[in-house]
Amino acid sequence: MHSVTVGRGKPAALDNAVAVGIFFSRDQGRSFSRARSVLPLPSDESEQVTLKARPGVLGEVWVGYPWSGGLIRVTGVGSAQEKSTRIAGVIQVATFAFGAPLDASAQSSSTSANASASAGTAAPALYLVGLIERGDDVKDGIWVSHNVGRSWLPFRDAAQNVTVGKAPVAIDASMDVFGKVVIGTNGRGIWFNS
Repeated sequence: MHSVTVGRGKPAALDNAVAVGIFFSRDQGRSFSRARSVLPLPSDESEQVTLKARPGVLGEVWVGYPWSGGLIRVTGVGSAQEKSTRIAGVIQVATFAFGAPLDASAQSSSTSANASASAGTAAPALYLVGLIERGDDVKDGIWVSHNVGRSWLPFRDAAQNVTVGKAPVAIDASMDVFGKVVIGTNGRGIWFNS
């Protein structure tokens, strides 16, 4: 299991998941220290986890497991307050991405001081392809959370009947425009929503 992510806006913060740990660097990758958090072992050697830094938050990384571990949020990486939390209701994660917050478009077009002051405080949208537990049911699909994983909504209305491939393998989202998402599918090309 290997994954590397660089904290956006913080080029000196490099986070690297190797085996079952998170390693971080404060000197642009010249040396690494192991984070305190203990992550679950993958269900087998071929399980590829997804590790991403939360935009704009130093020391916060998220780890998604496609088969065994769901979604884990690690905050305060490298500090005495480091903590890992499993996101309730997330069963499996094929892939996930952070994107612009729901109100990003309104904030970027407004020139008021209040809008500017609040622009960096909204939680980013969190897009996830995988299995989510909803009540007594488990649903497979593309999901979005506007509150750091506390609740999930279908990203696409089921009535639109959009198929994005048998097993989406990659997802990315714009940090400037809410809802602008690109998904790499497994055999059906690239799916784009704007």
